[in-house]
Formats: sequence, C-alpha cells, structure tokens
Amino acid sequence: MEKTHFQNGLQFVWDSTSLGLLKTCPMKYKLTMIDDLISKGKSIHLEFGILAHSARELYYKKRVLENLDHEEALRAAIKWAAVAAKNLPPDNRKTPYHLLLFLVTYLDLYENDPCETYILPNGDPAVELSFKLDIGSYMLAGHIDRVVRFNNRVFLTDLKTTTTSLGEDYFRQYSPNNQLSLYDFAGSHILPEEDKPAGIIVDAVQILSNGIRCERRIITRTNSQREEWLEDFHVWMESNQHYWATGRYPMNDTACNQYGKCTFRDNHCALIPSLRKAAIETYFEKRIWNPLDNR
Repeated sequence: MEKTHFQNGLQFVWDSTSLGLLKTCPMKYKLTMIDDLISKGKSIHLEFGILAHSARELYYKKRVLENLDHEEALRAAIKWAAVAAKNLPPDNRKTPYHLLLFLVTYLDLYENDPCETYILPNGDPAVELSFKLDIGSYMLAGHIDRVVRFNNRVFLTDLKTTTTSLGEDYFRQYSPNNQLSLYDFAGSHILPEEDKPAGIIVDAVQILSNGIRCERRIITRTNSQREEWLEDFHVWMESNQHYWATGRYPMNDTACNQYGKCTFRDNHCALIPSLRKAAIETYFEKRIWNPLDNR
C-alpha cells in the first residue's frame, strides 16, 4: 500500500495520532508510522471507541438525512451496534452490553440536545467530518466527531469513552491537549469565517460496571494559543527532519510506563538491539496508519 502521507521518505501529512506519537517518543513514532508496526491482537479501548463513534454517527445521520425521529434512529444504531459488537475483544468493562447501554443512555439523555448538528453547504450533516488543511510545507488531517450549533454559536464536539471518574481533574487534561488543540486549530480554518468555532464540546462517557455516566464540558482556545500551537508544531517538524536525516529516532524512556506501559516496551525497547528483529516478527504485525484515509 502506498504511503501517500509521506514524501521522499518524510511524513508531511499529520494527524493527532502521528503527531502525538512523535511528541511522546521518537522511537515509538518510528516503529508505528515508519515501520508500520502494531501489537498483534486488538485493543479493546480502540475497538470500543471506534464502535461507539460509528454507532453515534449512524444515529445523527439517520436523524438528518432520513428525517427519522429519536426512537427510530436509536433502534437503527442499536441494531447496527449489536452486530458489530460481536467482534469486540474480551473485557470486563467494555463489553457488547456496555456498548448498547452507552447508546441508550447517551442518546436518550441528549434526545432534545440543544446542540444542533451543523449542516454543510452540500446538505450533509457535519458528523465524522474529515478535513485536510494545508499549512505551508505540511498538511493537517483528521476526523472531527461532530460540528454543532449551540446558543447561536458553532462548536466542534468530541466524544470520549473512559473508565476514569469524570471529575474536574478528568477535564483538565484537555487544556492543553494534543488532539483537541489540533482539531481546534483546523476547525478555525476549515469552516466559514462567520462560523468560526467558539470551542470544543467534550462529551465524556464513563463506562461503569453496571451503568453509564455522561458529562459535558466546553474547552476553549484563544487565538494566541492557536499561534503558539502552530509555532510548536513547526519546532516538532524541525526535530523530525533531524531524526530522518540522521536515521536516529531516540527513545524517550520517561514515556515507557505511561498509560500502563508502551506496547513496544517489553518486546522491543527493553531488549538488546540484536534481539529486536526476531521479537518484531513474533509480537508485532504490519498496519499502515494513513491520516488521509477517510472514514
């Protein structure tokens, strides 16, 4: 498969995933984005999140494009999710039952949501809105969960599913935040000037063993913060050019144990270099992550 997000061996199309990898650990970035390696087996957190987003997307598109009422669109989303969830990896918390419970709880809660789905000039609802934004020598790409109108202003929205408690500390992690800052910057450029986003609405859903809890917060960025983010982005690009030119992507060993542990810690970076090739063949498989892929 052609890597259309690379040019002359150097990545020029960036999304929040690839940029986050580079910021976290250059070695992890190389293994994932250049060598195209992922751990064998599915991640329950990734798979559950994808299904939650897809089912919610289906609901909102049914409401707008087919003019279905809440109950009809909800039934369609549940029917789709019930089939798709059969392939979820085993887990005690994020199960097919919890996926369906999320849909019913979340969509019932926001049945009369004051946030109205933004309609694009072509008539399509702005749900899972893919974007590509040129910024000089580079391009930003990604998929915004949903764009809405709320209190006569436009907001981006982002759905998060988590097992973490939804207190103030949870929402503080989004200021600053790599993904939301990239989305905010892109959103401020891809939408019409009169609809420039006023912020990002984070819809957080806590998956409990016997229920679902939902919380909503508005996260904002100022123009000066957007300018700072862009300046920092170019600094990271200069660093990446250095790594590419030298062929040396250093480990950030302070990140090895973040979020439980890095997937490359035990079966790559902790090994002596001569054993890593064999470990890659045993524990990892190939998958190209391309920011330009549409959903």
